[in-house]
Amino acid sequence: MRTDATLDDLKITPAQVHAIIKNLDTSKACGPDLIPAVLLKKCSAEVAPVLSKFYNKCLNEACFTGCWKTASVVPVFKNSGKRTDPSNYRPISLLPLFAKIFETLINHALVHHLTDAKLLTDKQYGFRQARSTADILTVISERIYHSLDKAGEGRAVALDISKAFDRVWHEGLLKKIRSYGITGRILNIIKSFLDKRKIPSC
Repeated sequence: MRTDATLDDLKITPAQVHAIIKNLDTSKACGPDLIPAVLLKKCSAEVAPVLSKFYNKCLNEACFTGCWKTASVVPVFKNSGKRTDPSNYRPISLLPLFAKIFETLINHALVHHLTDAKLLTDKQYGFRQARSTADILTVISERIYHSLDKAGEGRAVALDISKAFDRVWHEGLLKKIRSYGITGRILNIIKSFLDKRKIPSC
């Protein structure tokens, strides 16, 4: 499958950067760069042109800069089990603000490509715009009612993979991305994004 020309020729504009900055959540804690979102919002018009040039340079050189790969991790209690058990805590990664903006830009481009090319199954409800848990619950309920009417019973299997995102096989992920026609600069920046990520030890 050939990469979509728009995706392969992606050029980030100041307007795109400005829009993402304006939508930043100011209630969230700072990452390791200690730059608060509220500060960036106040100087968005001045910063956006500079950031767009830098992001385009990162894209052209397929380089997700090293200092953006370090996350500060805060353990948050799941409100169940013993507080002395580390498995009862959810690790929350706090990322550098400029990295989060760049990731959002790349994500928007990828979702646009996948949606336009109709590569996402209509059965996927997670991580999709204008879809929610209520939608999938409606679908499941309809299928259960249909099964009950037809056979007098209905069965469902629910799977929850422990630490799923932490256990993603990177090479397999990159192979899957290629199968969706995503190659060139975007694929290379994703490779760089996944490589040599760090969490400082306490």
